[in-house]
This record gives sequence, C-alpha cells and structure tokens, in this order.
Amino acid sequence: MNLHHLELFYYVAKHGGIAAAVEHMPYGIQQPGLSAQIIQLEKSLGKTLFTRRPFALTPDGAELYRSIAPFFDGLEGLEARMKEPRAEFLSITAPPTLLRDHLSKVVAEVQKAFPRLRLHIREANPTQAISLLFTEQVDVAVSLRVEKTPKDLHMQSLASLPMVLLVLAKAPWRNAEQIFEEVRRGAVELISLPQREAITQTFLQELQKRGLEWHSGIEVNSLQLIQSYVLMGFGVGLSVRVPSQPFPSELRALPLKAFPSLEVGAFWRNPLSPQAQHFVATLDHYAKKLTHTSAKTG
Repeated sequence: MNLHHLELFYYVAKHGGIAAAVEHMPYGIQQPGLSAQIIQLEKSLGKTLFTRRPFALTPDGAELYRSIAPFFDGLEGLEARMKEPRAEFLSITAPPTLLRDHLSKVVAEVQKAFPRLRLHIREANPTQAISLLFTEQVDVAVSLRVEKTPKDLHMQSLASLPMVLLVLAKAPWRNAEQIFEEVRRGAVELISLPQREAITQTFLQELQKRGLEWHSGIEVNSLQLIQSYVLMGFGVGLSVRVPSQPFPSELRALPLKAFPSLEVGAFWRNPLSPQAQHFVATLDHYAKKLTHTSAKTG
C-alpha cells in the first residue's frame, strides 16, 4: 500500500469527506487530486472504503481507519517531542487504587525536581504491567509481585501487604477460620478481584493447600468495589490491608494468619533515566514513611 494514499484516506475518514479533508490537510492539495488518489487506493485494495453522498465508511474502510489512525494520530505529539529535545519524559503504570490514593503525592515531588517533566500515567494489573515493560510502553511499573515475574526485570521492594477477609462489622464471625467452616457448607459468597489477579491466585492456592475450595461468586475490578459489595451484604470480600488506609467503620477486617503477604514493588527493565531514578527513590521513601506512620498509629 502507498503510504501517502493511506495518509490521505486517514484525513478523509477523520474529517468525514474529501472536501473536509482538503481543508484540514497540513499541505496543499486540490479536491480532484485527493479524490483521484483515494480511487487509486481503493483499486489497489479491491475494496470500496466509503460512500460519497452521504459520507459513510464501509466496514472495510472502518477497519482500515482503525488500523492506521494510531500511527497518524501520534505524529503530532512526535513532532512536538522532536522539536523540544530537552523535554523530559516519564511513563509509569500502577493499579487504580495506588494511582488514586498515593502516586499523585509522589508525582508532585518528582515534578518539583524536574519542572519540565512530561508524564504519561496509565492503569494496569500485574500481568498488563509486565507486558507494558517488555514492549517498552512504560519506564516504571508499580505493581504486585507475581509468582512468575521475569528474572530480567529489576525490582525495588516497597511494601508487604497482608491479605484480609472483609465482613460487615455486625456479622457474627470473629476470625477467618469461622468463615472457612461456613465455606465448607457452601453458605458464604466470596467477593474478589478476577482470578487472574495476584491476590486472588495467591488466596486460592493457599486454600487448596488446606483442602478447601472457595471460588469467587462475584468478581469486581477494584478493591474499592469489593468494599462496596460487602457493605451491601453480598458476601465476604478478599482484600489487602494498605498502610494508612483504614477500612470503613461498617466493615471488620479479619486477618488471614499464615497466608503469605503480597509484595508491592517498582519494576523496570531498561536502564533508568535520571527522572525515573528519582521517581523510584521518592516512591521508596514515601512507602517507608507510610509504613512507619501506620506502625506508630497501631
């Protein structure tokens, strides 16, 4: 396929027609010339890409646009970065809870040291985080450590989070063993993150060692939602105790004694830039301070 023809089609599809594309092209081209080259593209593909009046992409045109749009959409940002070679960039990923409750404070400190820093922040679970590191889409991933973490990843351990079972404060249970007795009778619903998540995998593996099966009756995509569903009386929630982040007073957290804690760390694959090094160091200092404060307050 002719790359120039694809670029022309991109503008036609994005702006909804040949006349509108001519107005938005970054260089001069007349409507007849644009139309003729689009016809050449359609002939080379053997496909009709859109109807002219009224304008509408065909299924083939929509598929082609979805494929090429990310590339052409990114050119404007690439041009800006190339024109400002001294700009500093940092791309990080973390679970939603950490992004919402903690990382904003760390990012603010890093930006004081690097005023020109441009950040790209995205949510990801542990499996997604590893994939993003290996495809070089992020510089640093803040994530739970999974059992099969690749050996060629570097890691800075940040915190150890004990697993707990969340129940209503008015519930009769006073420890996890009492709940497990109910589970053997099939009388309790488990609310958890999806089974692919590290916390759920670890919990179920430990239950199997104890000869107990308790699969999730309700799967949600955040620890906050687990709390919400427990508060609504749907069952028992599987969560972790995060330093300086208390649970609602309407809930009771029952420790899972002898169950392994989950390790949170900062992961990276390639040598860190100065701003990434500063981010990891600031994050480590913040985690230590948070853990120390939590220990002092009981």
